[in-house]
Amino acid sequence: SVTTILKSAGIIDDRFYTEAGRERGTAVHLACQLLDEDDLDWDSVGEEISGYLKAYQSFKKDSGFKPLKIEEGVYNRSYQYAGRYDRLGEIDGKIGLMDIKTGAIPTWVELQLVGYETALFDMGRAFQNLVNPVEELFALQLRENGAYTLKAIEGGREKQEVFLSAVRLYHWKKNNGVKV
Repeated sequence: SVTTILKSAGIIDDRFYTEAGRERGTAVHLACQLLDEDDLDWDSVGEEISGYLKAYQSFKKDSGFKPLKIEEGVYNRSYQYAGRYDRLGEIDGKIGLMDIKTGAIPTWVELQLVGYETALFDMGRAFQNLVNPVEELFALQLRENGAYTLKAIEGGREKQEVFLSAVRLYHWKKNNGVKV
């Protein structure tokens, strides 16, 4: 997966992640998905994630964000990797690919999003659709207090080359018995 590749390359350091943080992130992602699908029962939302969910609700209201695809899997046949992006949607009249974070927005999210975008483009080519649907990349930080930060991410060829180098390194390590 995209994150496994970035961890294997030493780009993501998850030593400080906690199980509680992972569980919170999973719960927030599910609640945001249910909100997007108009299937959320607010009475079922625990106090520990309600602020994050209110932040997402505020972001949608403030930006007019309209999700088109939610938590969808992608696969790059050419480079043999997969991933699952958080949202593909319309924002300010453009199609944006977005990752949702409940902690700080790490620098490596740029490579994560470029990996998803590259896989989306590869999937489009596989279906004879040579148009890249993604016009912008975003990271959305949701906070417990109901606030949010939206960060535009610069893509570009250089970041794609860095990500694809990490993919090549991952496959080399795997094929040569080196711990990934």
